[in-house]
Amino acid sequence: MTEQSGPSIDELAEAFPSVDRENLQYIRDSADNLTYLSAADILDEAAAMGKVPDNDYHARAAAANDSATFDLSTDDPLDDPPDPDPTSQHNKQRGERAMSHLKTTDYEAKVRRVGEQGTIQDILDLMQTLDKWGNEALLDPNRTSLPDIVSENVEALSKSAIHRVDALAAQGKQGQLEDARAVADRMNDAGFSDHVVREIDNKLRLLNNSGADFEEVREDVLAETNTPPEVIQKQRHALGNANITYEQATQLIRDVKEWLEEYHEVDQDLKQQA
Repeated sequence: MTEQSGPSIDELAEAFPSVDRENLQYIRDSADNLTYLSAADILDEAAAMGKVPDNDYHARAAAANDSATFDLSTDDPLDDPPDPDPTSQHNKQRGERAMSHLKTTDYEAKVRRVGEQGTIQDILDLMQTLDKWGNEALLDPNRTSLPDIVSENVEALSKSAIHRVDALAAQGKQGQLEDARAVADRMNDAGFSDHVVREIDNKLRLLNNSGADFEEVREDVLAETNTPPEVIQKQRHALGNANITYEQATQLIRDVKEWLEEYHEVDQDLKQQA
């Protein structure tokens, strides 16, 4: 019999309390390698068919991941400063050793595993490890850019980090968001770490807002005279600048989705009548 990996039925019940154990047992038995996120995928499909209650299962899955401990084994390069001469043989050797490490280590598997099962801290720790190995590889004077294995895996991790940021914000965990921001801010791969930092900053702003602008903003965004592009543009501006709370931002996103669906339905009806 194949050994099952991933959360137990009791852990699934704790993560998804609105789902009865019979359905959770079916999900647990359906996959040998189950994760909270793959369980959430199944529950979303079941909810669409009315078989389980409608819920934000992916947010609950991310929250369950963040409540668990995760042991990820990675090696950090030495933090010794490089030689002052960028063309030195020692720097070249360090860069070549770093590339050898990157090529012989299955970082794709590590990224996949931490993305499915790790906390946001695990994700950012692995991003930082890859970032350091990438910088070590750049010590080779013949290399002018980060290795693809670094940039591609950091990009994948940044997407996982954004999902965790959303889940932490939904739970109001401001302290964990601030800790994650400090880690992301120290990274040198500015393209992806800056994106994570911006997302965290926006979520922290929403969590600290009073929400005084919500009614005015909602009325402006959903005005009947707006076109769909205007609604989307005003929504983006409101989410990034207005004095609304995280809960209000979530409500606004739902309202805009409904507005756009109704608009397209009416537009389709008018075209059929023409």
